[in-house]
Amino acid sequence: VAGAVKNTGFFRAGEMLVQIDPRDYEIRIRRLDASLVAARAKQEETAREFERSESLKQRNAISESAFDQSKAARDVAGAEVARLEAELAAERNALADATVAAPFDGCVQQLMVDVGQYVTVGTPLALCFATDAAEIRLPVTDEQFGYLGIPLGETLAPHTGPAVRLEAGFAGVRRSWQGRIVRSEPMVDTKSRMVYLVARVEQPYSEAARSGGQPLAVGMFVDAAIEVPGVSGAFALPEACVTIDGRLFVLDEQDRLVPRSVRVLHRDSERVVLAGDLTAGERVCATPLAHAVAGMAVRVVENSDPADTAAPASQQVRTAGVQR
Repeated sequence: VAGAVKNTGFFRAGEMLVQIDPRDYEIRIRRLDASLVAARAKQEETAREFERSESLKQRNAISESAFDQSKAARDVAGAEVARLEAELAAERNALADATVAAPFDGCVQQLMVDVGQYVTVGTPLALCFATDAAEIRLPVTDEQFGYLGIPLGETLAPHTGPAVRLEAGFAGVRRSWQGRIVRSEPMVDTKSRMVYLVARVEQPYSEAARSGGQPLAVGMFVDAAIEVPGVSGAFALPEACVTIDGRLFVLDEQDRLVPRSVRVLHRDSERVVLAGDLTAGERVCATPLAHAVAGMAVRVVENSDPADTAAPASQQVRTAGVQR
């Protein structure tokens, strides 16, 4: 077993990972080589005998059965040579396979054998993964998927997919890595009704990709923020501005509540992104009211800084805390 496999776990393409004792294979190859030399000599002898038989047959100096025996002996000798050549090729392949070389740069996740252990054909030796890139499956709703503007079930051209910021808490520090969406899976999960995107981070173990000295390691749980194109005519407001049932109120010049029809595009614990009957600069009620009705008079108690509610489409509205 290679020292790199047992110590660091990292290896390079072409590097030997595990080697099976080759002596039995080498002995069988020498035996087959010797048998093949004898078989080829026999083939040459029977070929010469057949040539003489053909000459004698043309002069009617040999019986038909003797000629047939000579021909059969030549064919059997040729078949024996072909059989031994095939066995020798198989043994040489087996000898080559006795040295397991890495097909890519990677790392050993689990070593399943050790020195001195007997293995048979089909025995797993190690579980490895490539380190040229890390891929992460990201579940999104069909509504969120619509913001991306990419087809379902398509692999994107290199460096053209939406940018992704991956974050994870590790060793007491919040860390982040940059990647891109490279494809969307061609199906919808039957249980969760989610669509899966695949994000790719190049060379996650390299120095350039490390965050605070830490790589994006296989097995980490991450949060992902996907960069999407701006939505025309959309506003970002504090989450409290829109009720659970999707209602929103603005304040008129007399500080009365006026309901507006809006469509929620995205909601999280802090912000809600919406589109609908809103105009930049309007005051939006940011106080949850249990029994709010249209035309209700309220008193403004505090105005927030409009810069704190900048929308994706560079539009702003003002939010106001109110009292009845």
